[in-house]
This record gives sequence, structure tokens and C-alpha cells, in this order.
Amino acid sequence: MKTTAQPLRCLIVEDSEDDALLVLRKLRTGGYDVTSERVNTPEAMRAALERAPWDIVISDYSMPHFSGPAALELLQASGHDLPFIIVSGTIGEDTAGEAMRLGATDYLIKGKLTRLRPVVERELASAAQRRERQQVDLQLRASQERYVALVEGVTDSITARKQVEEKLRESNKELRKRKWELGERVKELTLLHELNNFTSDSEDVLQILRSVVNELPAAFQFPDVTFARIRLADEAFTSDRFRETKHRLRESLTVDHGRSKQEIVIEVFVDPVAIDDAAIFLEEEALLLKSTGNILSLEIQRRETLRQLELENRISNELLHLVSSTIDKSEAEIIQNFLISVVMLTDSEIGYLHFVNEDQETIQLVG
Repeated sequence: MKTTAQPLRCLIVEDSEDDALLVLRKLRTGGYDVTSERVNTPEAMRAALERAPWDIVISDYSMPHFSGPAALELLQASGHDLPFIIVSGTIGEDTAGEAMRLGATDYLIKGKLTRLRPVVERELASAAQRRERQQVDLQLRASQERYVALVEGVTDSITARKQVEEKLRESNKELRKRKWELGERVKELTLLHELNNFTSDSEDVLQILRSVVNELPAAFQFPDVTFARIRLADEAFTSDRFRETKHRLRESLTVDHGRSKQEIVIEVFVDPVAIDDAAIFLEEEALLLKSTGNILSLEIQRRETLRQLELENRISNELLHLVSSTIDKSEAEIIQNFLISVVMLTDSEIGYLHFVNEDQETIQLVG
């Protein structure tokens, strides 16, 4: 059965038409249906980037009126996030390494293009993952902004309470609908996906913290030697086999409870014994920890807001009941009803009310 060729839009920066045809032939025999354009000057490349969308750029290193590094710089300045592969017959290892450092994704030698297809396939997949990750980041920031707006907009009135609860329900529905379907290489996003599931009201805050601290190590590049801890003022939660090392990533967040504030510290430790020359922590991992802290802070504040709204609702309902119950009641009955209301609102089992009458006698009522 004939396999359908995969469409590929390829911009070729090359002064030699024969060399460009050789690259195109290799791509087509590799299973790509190629749409291409060849350019060999900065002006032509800039016009091509503005005129049409491209999937990949393949460039020679040395040309009479242009060069591979100049083409790479022009691509980066244009704002297009495209794989940039150098194919040259004159480039050496040192020169190729410098090009990779500047942002080229790979290099190949002319006449040795057997790796061209797997390199193109790999770089197209990496570019797609980067775009998907950027989309997830945008959705996460939008969700965080909605949470902040909801928390800041809470008022004391019953009408405002209903509006906030409705917005919170809509926000939760939207969060639950989002599904992140990223590959294994984007493993740090797995933790953020788990945090999205933790917003279920069926778990209390402490259970969420226990779950998060056990999920954190798996999101880092060395999960087997990575340990996590979440500290509160009077309690701490640690991941399995926890141990503290000198290599630490730390994020501190403050949760505003209105009259009081609570500090939560999230720490990730790495034991470098089993690590070669790799960086202990990646920049993406620091951003991940900050995002985790932001989500936890917003979720705790959301729950505190709902708790306050529920209490206000109970107080309002009880006061309405108390007012309606005073009609045609004696003073003793009114005081007794008041005591019962106070007991209910404070979740007490029993309450006592003492007052002194005109004869200086102490009267005690039990509710």
C-alpha cells in the first residue's frame, strides 16, 4: 500500500542550484512532499520569510553573498521559531560547534546526507513540542489571572458572593476541560497537569500538599536523586526517601487569609553524586517550581474565599431566622433564641449566657 508523503515547506539558503536539488531529492526520497524556495542573499531570504510560512530552513555555510551564520541571525531576528540545519562541504568540527552554540539545530556534510531525513523528522517534532508548550504556558497564565481577579473581586454582599461562586464554577470547568497531551520529553509539564487535577474540592489543602510533594521529583531531570519538601509554620511534608543536600531550589509563597498571612516554602534537593557534568537545575525547572507555588497559593486562597462566603451565608441566614423568630416572643425567649444562634454559628455543643437583673441576681441560660 502506497504511503502518503508528508507535506514539508522548506526554505533553502544555497547559492548552488545543483546542491539545492540534491537536498530536495534526498527529502523526497525520504517520504516528504516538499514545497521549497532557494535564496542566496539576505534580501531574498527576508522576503521569503515574510511572504510564506515555512517548516524548516536548510542553509549552506559559505556563499559568495551570504553565509550560514548571517542567515541564522536573520531568522532569529524575524521571530520565526524554525529548525535551522546547516548542510556544507567545507565546515569543520569547531566551526560546526560554534554554529550550534549560536542556535543552529544540526549540521550535515554535503555528500553524506543519510542522516538528513531523521534529523529533519526530529527537529520538526521538537518545534511542534515547543509550540504546544508555549500554548500551555499561555493558558496557564490566563488561568492564574482569572484566579487573581476572582479573589480580588470578593465582597461582603450576598449578591457578590453568588457572582464569585458562579465565576469560580466556570473557571473550574474550563480548567478540568484542558488536557495536556505532551510527549515524554516534556516531562516537567506532567506536574502542572497533576496540579490541575488537585483543584477538586474533594481533597483538603493538606492532602493536596502531600500529593504535590510526591509528584515534584518526577518532574525534574534526575528524579531518582531528587527530593522535595513543603514546609508550613508548624508542619512539613516530604517526598519518599527524602534527604536534604546542599543543592537546593527554593520557592517561598505567602497566602493572604485576610487578618493573617501564611508562608509556604517549597524546596527541591538534588544529590549530585550520580550526576556527571550536567547542570544540577535547569532554568525550566526553576520556572516550574514558581508556577507550582503560584497555583498552590491561588488554590488555597480560593478555598479560603469559599469558606468565608459559606460562613457569611450562614450568618445571614441565621440573623434572618433570629429576626423572624422575635415576633410575639417574650424577652426571655428572644435571649434564648439568640444564645442558640450563637451556639450554631460557632459550632459549639453548648453555650451559657449570664446577665444580672435589677435585683442583682445572676441568671444563667443554657443553649
